[in-house]
Parts: sequence; C-alpha cells; structure tokens
Amino acid sequence: MNSENQRILQDKLRQFVKKYYLNELYKGIIFFVLIVLSVFILLSLFEYFSYSNTTVRTVLFYSFIALFLANLVFYILIPVFKIGGLGKQLSKKEIADIIGKHFHEIDDKLLNLFELQNQMDAGDYRSYELLSAAIDSKIDSFKTYSFVQAVPVKKTKKFARWILIPVVIFLLLFSIKSELFTEPTKRIVHYTQEFEKPAPYSFEIINPKLTVFQHDDFTVNLRVNGDEVPNEVYIRYNNRSFKCNPISKTEYSYTFSNMQQNTDFQIVTDEVESSVYEITVLPKPVTLGFVMELHYPAYLHQPDDIVKNVSNITVPE
Repeated sequence: MNSENQRILQDKLRQFVKKYYLNELYKGIIFFVLIVLSVFILLSLFEYFSYSNTTVRTVLFYSFIALFLANLVFYILIPVFKIGGLGKQLSKKEIADIIGKHFHEIDDKLLNLFELQNQMDAGDYRSYELLSAAIDSKIDSFKTYSFVQAVPVKKTKKFARWILIPVVIFLLLFSIKSELFTEPTKRIVHYTQEFEKPAPYSFEIINPKLTVFQHDDFTVNLRVNGDEVPNEVYIRYNNRSFKCNPISKTEYSYTFSNMQQNTDFQIVTDEVESSVYEITVLPKPVTLGFVMELHYPAYLHQPDDIVKNVSNITVPE
C-alpha cells in the first residue's frame, strides 16, 4: 500500500474536517446573533410598553441569560472545540456521505474506500497485495477532487442575509428612539427594583405668579406637555373637580371667582394628577389716610403747611 497515497488522503480529509467546522462556526455565529438579537428586541419592546412587575422581569432576565448561554455553547463554543480536535468528531461515514452527495462521481466510492481500509486494519483479507492495490486505486481516483469544496459554504452565506433583518430593525429603532432599548434593559437588569411608569404627559402652569387680591377673580392658565394629549382636563380644589376651558389642544384655563383665602388645587385627568399648587390671596389695599405737605412760593409770603385727610383742596395759582 502506497504510504504517499495515504498521506495525501489524510491531508484531504483533515482539511475537509477543519473547513467543515469553520463553516459550522460561521453558521453558528449567524444563528447566535440572529436569535439573541431578535429575542433582545422583542423583550425590550415588551418591557418598554408593559412596565412589568418584579416577578415578570425576573423571569425575563434569567430566561434571556439561559437563552444567551445555551446559544453561545451550542453555536459558538462547540464548533470552536471541534476545530481544536476536542469532542466528538465527524465519523468516516458522515464524511463520506457529505462528500459523496456533493461529488456525484464519487457517490459511495469514498465509503467503500473506508470499508476497505477497515478490512486492512482488521486483517480481514485473503490477498494483501490485491487489497492494497484496490485501496491505492481508489485513492488515485480521488486526487483530482478537492474535498473542501464539499463544505456547504455558499448555503451558509445565504443564511447571513437573514441576520440583516434584526440588525436593521435594531439600528432603525435605536436611531429613532434609543429609550426603546436603554430603559427596558435597565429595568430588566435591575429586576428586583420597583419602577413607576412615567405619565404620558405633564402639566405646566403658565401664570408667572399664583397671587391675587382678595375678592378678585383669578384665571389659572396651563399647558399640557408630552407625547399624548388628554381629551379633558379638570382642576380639583375643596374636594371637588371642575372642568377646565380648552383654549387649544394643549392649553387650558380655569377662573376662580371672588377669591377669599389661600386655595390649594391640582390639575387632574383620568391618567395623571399634578402636584399641589397654591394660590396666595393678598389683602386688598385700602386707603386709611393721607398727608400733604404744602410748600408755597416765596412771593406769596405764606408759611408751609401740612394737611391731613382732606378730600378737597384748592391750590392758589
């Protein structure tokens, strides 16, 4: 049996196995990114809109970690180990099937060669020379074939197109609103912490000051800020709610009549309650008295005088 032929065959098979597992690693990276990124997007969107409680977020966190580790081991680490010769390798029958299906001319000839080699190793033959010649003949017929071409690299490259779907979706959503991923990720990672869902809008008092003189009317002007706009806005004081008057889609007003004392109030809707504001009522100014100092011109020869609480006075010309 020709030792050179045996070396050539072993080199071809070794190159095939190495490229096969490199292709498996390449394919594994594609599936790993595809699955993990897709699940990450779905979990982020789910948590962003649902604001889950601590129990649900705990399940989401550990489920994602388990999924991540399982895919890392199955799609990345196992192919890496097999490239290094660790773990269960392809059997000769599996190698022969893959190569035989790719090269129709070879078909099951490579499998027959392995069977002949097994007979040689087991000493199961009548004529050593005939068996050796048969083995060498089959090896010679394989010299023109590059076994590495049987590795389905082109098929794997087609899978790479699918990875663009979650990547494009992620980049598009992140560029539009990064909070879709940053906020739910923070809440899921801190799954034991309670988070309060933020209001879809807030209220802004437009009045520069909340002060009024006693017995006067006072109009509160307010603006709604946020992504959503309520249909109706109410003002609550003295344990009662009153509808505000719409000025525009985002601005409202309400008038307090004949203010007598300091009044606390809130702006409320079905979804949101504002903090408590206070209208300060100031005493209305009252004239209790007045004093006039009169300084006459020198030519009048009249001394200066002080007049108090006089309703009418005549000034000489």
